[in-house]
Amino acid sequence: PILRYKNETMLKMICPSCNGNGYIGSSLKPKEQKDCVDCNNQGEVEINEKNLDLLKNGHPMKGKQ
Repeated sequence: PILRYKNETMLKMICPSCNGNGYIGSSLKPKEQKDCVDCNNQGEVEINEKNLDLLKNGHPMKGKQ
């Protein structure tokens, strides 16, 4: 289930895998960067039960593995 109010857009949070960058890796080494699959390079993920459970339990999201 998505946490949102009626007639409102979905709520989002900063992607914990890429910290809102949209990519994983250092900006100082662009050749070593890879796309963040968790947020589809958007830097934000939907706030939903699955993502909240992952954060609560300390599990990394897919992009960090």
